[in-house]
Amino acid sequence: MKNGFRQSMAWLHTWTGLVLGWLLFAIFVTGTASYFQEEITAWMTPEVRSVPVDGPKASPRRRAGLSAKSPAPASGRSIRRASAPQACNSIG
Repeated sequence: MKNGFRQSMAWLHTWTGLVLGWLLFAIFVTGTASYFQEEITAWMTPEVRSVPVDGPKASPRRRAGLSAKSPAPASGRSIRRASAPQACNSIG
């Protein structure tokens, strides 16, 4: 018997602790991931979180709500709708 009983028990205690420690770590990590599954899924797929708008149905209601909340224009001024810039194909 090359190693003493005390050294054998120290070796066994070290390796048992390492194996069980890593096993508990894996259990805790997977448990945490399963607890926060919905949040992780939402974080991993941000494009799915956007809600489509019902164009014709929502637009009049939104315009009515915005116009009710916006201040009236000053006298002699009118509100103009901004237009998108036109594409220019020529250089020069």
